[in-house]
Amino acid sequence: MGLIGVEQAFLDLRSLDLVNEEAAEKLFEIVARRNYIVEGAEREYKIALLAAYKNYLDKSR
Repeated sequence: MGLIGVEQAFLDLRSLDLVNEEAAEKLFEIVARRNYIVEGAEREYKIALLAAYKNYLDKSR
C-alpha cells in the first residue's frame, strides 16, 4: 500500500526550494491532507518522505 499524492507533493515542494527539516515538514503537511497518518508516527513519516524526496531529486537531475 502506498501514499496518495506523493509524486505531486514532490513536484510542489521542488518549486518551493525547501531543504531538510523544512522540506520534511512541508512534505508531511501535503501528504497528510490526503492520507491517514497514525498518531505517533509523524516522525517516521517525515524521515521516510524526506529520504524519498532526496532520491527523487537525485534521479531527476
